[in-house]
Amino acid sequence: MDLDPEVSPDFLADARDPWPLNGGQYWAGVLIDPPYTVSDSEKYAPGAACFPSPNALLCRAFEALRPAGRAGLIHYVLPAPPAGAIFVAAIGILCGFNNRIRLFSVFEKPT
Repeated sequence: MDLDPEVSPDFLADARDPWPLNGGQYWAGVLIDPPYTVSDSEKYAPGAACFPSPNALLCRAFEALRPAGRAGLIHYVLPAPPAGAIFVAAIGILCGFNNRIRLFSVFEKPT
């Protein structure tokens, strides 16, 4: 899912809005990799006006996940998950010297 038609996303949609279902079915899992800061978002076609918060993205993902589905988020922060979410993991990602560390966090929707 992306707002930039140039990257040919499966879904041309704003991730801050309710997510489309996968052929009418809830998703088993999603990977979320948004711009990490407002400044970062200025480098992408939608721009800073469309900057999504990691908390909002995680909430939208949980709306579209099936029970026991998982959402993974790459970001600088560990988001506050929706109520009842199960925290599965947090893994640091190093992208070379002199770069900020990123966090890959995983949450599961309760059954």
